[in-house]
Amino acid sequence: MSVAEPSSGDQLGPYRIVGRVGAGGMGVVFKAWDTRLERDVALKILHSEAGADDSHRRRLLAEGRAASALNHPNILRVYDAAVDGSSFYLVSEWLEGNSLRTELQRGGLPLKRLLDLAVQIADGLAAAHAMGIVHRDIKPENVMLARDGTARIVDFGLARAEKRSTPTAETIAPTATVSLDGGISGTPAYMSPEQARGTFGDFRTDQFSFGAMLYEMATGMRPFRRDTAAETLTAVLHDEPKPIREINARVPNAFAWIVEQCLAKDPGERYAATEDLARELRRVREHLRVALTEEAHAEPARRPLGTAAIVTLAAIIGATLVAIPAGLAPVAPELRFTPIASEAAYEGTPVWSPDGLSLAWVADVDGVLQVFVRRLTDAISTPVTDGRFDAEEPFWSADGRGLYFIAPAGSVLGLWSVGAASGRPDLVIDNVNHAAIDRSGHKLALLRTDTALNQRLWWASADGGNPTIEERPPFSDSEFGLGGQLKFSPDGEAVLVWVFVAGKTTAAPSSTFYLVPADPGQPIKQVLTQIGATANLPAFSWLADNRHVVVGVTDVASGRRHIWMADTQSTWQRRLTSTHTNETWPAASPDGRRIAYASEEVDFDLVAISEDGQVQRKSLATARNEMDPAWTPAGDQYAFVTDRTGPMEIWVRSRDGQWERPIVAGRDFGASAIDTLGSLAFSPDGRTLAYHRRSSDGASLWLTPATGGTPVKLIADGSPYNFQDGPSWSADSEWVAFIGAMGSDFNLAKVRLGTNEIVTLLEHVLPFTRAAWSPDGKWILCETADGLIRIPENGGRPELITNESLLAFTWTRDSRRIIALAEAEATGHIAVIEIDAVTRALKTLNSDLTTIPIANQPIRGFSFGPQGLLTSLASARSDIWVLDGFELPRRGILDWLRR
Repeated sequence: MSVAEPSSGDQLGPYRIVGRVGAGGMGVVFKAWDTRLERDVALKILHSEAGADDSHRRRLLAEGRAASALNHPNILRVYDAAVDGSSFYLVSEWLEGNSLRTELQRGGLPLKRLLDLAVQIADGLAAAHAMGIVHRDIKPENVMLARDGTARIVDFGLARAEKRSTPTAETIAPTATVSLDGGISGTPAYMSPEQARGTFGDFRTDQFSFGAMLYEMATGMRPFRRDTAAETLTAVLHDEPKPIREINARVPNAFAWIVEQCLAKDPGERYAATEDLARELRRVREHLRVALTEEAHAEPARRPLGTAAIVTLAAIIGATLVAIPAGLAPVAPELRFTPIASEAAYEGTPVWSPDGLSLAWVADVDGVLQVFVRRLTDAISTPVTDGRFDAEEPFWSADGRGLYFIAPAGSVLGLWSVGAASGRPDLVIDNVNHAAIDRSGHKLALLRTDTALNQRLWWASADGGNPTIEERPPFSDSEFGLGGQLKFSPDGEAVLVWVFVAGKTTAAPSSTFYLVPADPGQPIKQVLTQIGATANLPAFSWLADNRHVVVGVTDVASGRRHIWMADTQSTWQRRLTSTHTNETWPAASPDGRRIAYASEEVDFDLVAISEDGQVQRKSLATARNEMDPAWTPAGDQYAFVTDRTGPMEIWVRSRDGQWERPIVAGRDFGASAIDTLGSLAFSPDGRTLAYHRRSSDGASLWLTPATGGTPVKLIADGSPYNFQDGPSWSADSEWVAFIGAMGSDFNLAKVRLGTNEIVTLLEHVLPFTRAAWSPDGKWILCETADGLIRIPENGGRPELITNESLLAFTWTRDSRRIIALAEAEATGHIAVIEIDAVTRALKTLNSDLTTIPIANQPIRGFSFGPQGLLTSLASARSDIWVLDGFELPRRGILDWLRR
């Protein structure tokens, strides 16, 4: 059979050929355009001779099935495997970048790059092996490096080649995939001994090939390279490669031992599980990072040593280190964890009294947060507030006789004070979102609302008098979004401030730490850049040395928050905790020897509510989060956000619960990690899902095909709207309404699909509202400071629907009514209400559905479906613990030598 190779413009199924990329043992690779989902793809077409072989066709389809089952950031995603006439092809994601072979053409890799790539590739192999899938042709040509630095394993199942392979005795390209006489299949330079003997082997075959590749990545040389395939195979079977450290002495011993174990001739001497191999590589990488960060953390030399002294001391130290048994690390201090408050209710935000003998925190009492105090020598805690509204973020007065906290003060938040033994709270100063007091008790630092959408740093006396605004840059020339934290250093000489910086440009808001000297003559510095921008509040506390802090930081991979120690004068950091829960709100004791923190679990479950608001039941409840649900227009399935695999992903689930699968995952966005996903909305034609994604790149709206695939931004970069949220579709699926921010001003706008045609419909809406386009396409809902409004789809005069403060809202399917969740008359409870869209008459369907959960965003998503309304409610559990036994960073031997 002879089939002409397709050329640019030809069509195979729904794929239009763009151009030829390259060729491999089994076929030719093309770049193509998926006309259905409008995305670039890679199309691999079998050679005509291979295509005529039923076994090769079966293998192609088998590769498609095997690879498509793998969902891992370090494995190339396969979309399709099909036949078009006489052409047999495989479709995978299109990846911009080069192969590892291209990078190795310059020689061995730098150590950090080597270990980063090694861990990624090992993770991908471990995921494949865990599903019973073996690659059998691991080599640099089959590892692609995306432009973001991510490594992807490609070509699962292509260990064999076509029939026209070169005979064994002939000289061949050392990296070509071949099938040799006797059934030997693979790439000679990277074959395992069992492959060289003509057998397939198991997952440990991949380990041997991976070890050969690691050897080359570290040294720039192939461990078994010979002039012919036969000589190469003989070396694989019988020869040992030159020790890796004789070629590259910078390689750690631990890494060299890993490579040696991978290259063991006997498969039984390799790793029993590839995840163990990946774990050991990760440990080597982390030890390298610690060594580098501690070296960077070291102080500059005060008095240089003479060369002879350095050589002598180095020899002594080297001999001493050699005498230490291999594999032993310095003994870490033993951390001890003690529960302090563990009632069934939510308990959080602990703070130490100035004498270090008492703790204060907030706890949920009948749906309202109150401040509690406990002396650690006592058995019980004492409530010090009994208000109708939440008391949050408490901190002690300098003399320890009283406490400050944040609570409503009329229409704004305010700073209140109360005696440590209870009493009547007094308003210190209104319009305060966050506050801190210095050690002397004379000065307050405040974050106060400047407009409805941003805040500024202020200073005031302890009684709230003489408030003055901070005028030093960047606080004089930048805009800071709502949310944040601030704490005085123990010596009172500076305030550490965490805020969202919007700037007066179109740049996306990012979270930033600033060290603000109390002396107005000193400049403000950005610090803790190692923490990275995050959408989640990184609560922090100073340690006693006025330099280090403990911070609650979210782990991107697991979605969990853990406590880290970080340095405000360098990029050094070290993790202190790592449990299956969230450790947050760390508070260091005044002497710096203990850390109180909240062990917090917030779990979202999907909840169904009948259309009349009377019945609620759990629709999907697990030990992980399921939230922000959205029904498809057909009502046969719904999408939701979940962290069941660790990081945030979007899954779809059938109405009857018989199946579910992911359609949006972190790997879809390369190296840009996901902070949050939410605001899901299907187009009325059911083809596309719109959603909000927040990352270090900013907060924007994305589109993904309802069946899954490559996501695309709804609005291209460069738009004046630097923040986008709350998407809602027009009835014809041509437009998307959204809430967008220009700097710190939020507007209701709409954009036409496939263009940057943006129309601003209404300015000055609430920042966390969502757009809701009526099913008949005539009206769009959103919230303003006045209340819920509707506006014609093409803009015009807004009409006030209700001035009720709503928690969530949506249209009924006939566009005649609005169903909403609102705060009930009973404080801390939820009511279900119905609003007539024409008469605006309000009707209470259920005056007490449930209590409002204690969470930053307690209700996420509100969608009509065939069985009524679907939403997600949080349930929060948090206890107070104390950690003992940690130590501040100690000066290492290099510091001693420099001194």
